[in-house]
Amino acid sequence: NTIIVRLKEFEKWADPLLRQTFESSAEDSISKLHAGLALKARTGRNDPAVLRFLQERLLTATPTQIGPVLEMLESHKDTVTPEYWQLVMNENSPKAHRFHAACALAAFDPISNASIKSLPGTDAAQNPAPEANSNIGWNDPKVTQFVAEQLVAVSSANTSYYLELFRPVASTLVPALSAIFEDPDRGELTKEHATSILADFASDDLETLIDLVLASDPTSDKTLFPVLLTHQPTCVKKLESVLERQLEPDWNDGASDPMWSEPSAETRTSIESAHGLITDHFAFCSDMSWQNFVEAAE
Repeated sequence: NTIIVRLKEFEKWADPLLRQTFESSAEDSISKLHAGLALKARTGRNDPAVLRFLQERLLTATPTQIGPVLEMLESHKDTVTPEYWQLVMNENSPKAHRFHAACALAAFDPISNASIKSLPGTDAAQNPAPEANSNIGWNDPKVTQFVAEQLVAVSSANTSYYLELFRPVASTLVPALSAIFEDPDRGELTKEHATSILADFASDDLETLIDLVLASDPTSDKTLFPVLLTHQPTCVKKLESVLERQLEPDWNDGASDPMWSEPSAETRTSIESAHGLITDHFAFCSDMSWQNFVEAAE
């Protein structure tokens, strides 16, 4: 920005050179990106070619480039937001493109519902008012699950950039991230990423933090528990209430076989004398001889 401001003194010579560089450089080159950003920032004009380039370049930008591109697109968010929503919800589009489009939507449309009605090819009749359909935009589980999956797959070197980009919608991503965290089939690295993101995004959500800590293993607990401690003494009261919970069995069994008979008093005594127990759902014993066990079982 400082360099661009200083170029004002030389705009007579700088602007034509910037235009020439923008038009002659390869689409994926850093020189075209820098020229496009400079032209938009310098002139402030709504050059359709520059705007379209920046809108599309966002989809392949590096994490450090996304912020400057978003800054230049911000004044045109009403135009680009519906198109980005269409891209995010198109599961056939490249995941990397959808993910970066979601970065823009987190900045331009964190509430989302108002822009969904403007998707190209739709009308108000096809898109009910937000009050009538809450599962759209950032309220759509498919959208938040997709973004959460991409976040935990990001390289650790780039995680901090994406966390800042998605901070405006952090609370909507917590349930999807929590599901990843609690999934026993996830790999160690994925769970580690989910833990670090949740320690940030859920840092003010006491109920979620308690649930995460209760479900955590020793490794993730080292990350989450210090965050939970920042909520003393409220968290202490919540944890005490957890200790007071009574476990109630839920057998969910089918009806007992009518051919089964009630164990005789002799069988019950033999089971109980072997440090065992007989209930309507199961029986067990600790130290009965094999011969006596076979007789009791029969």
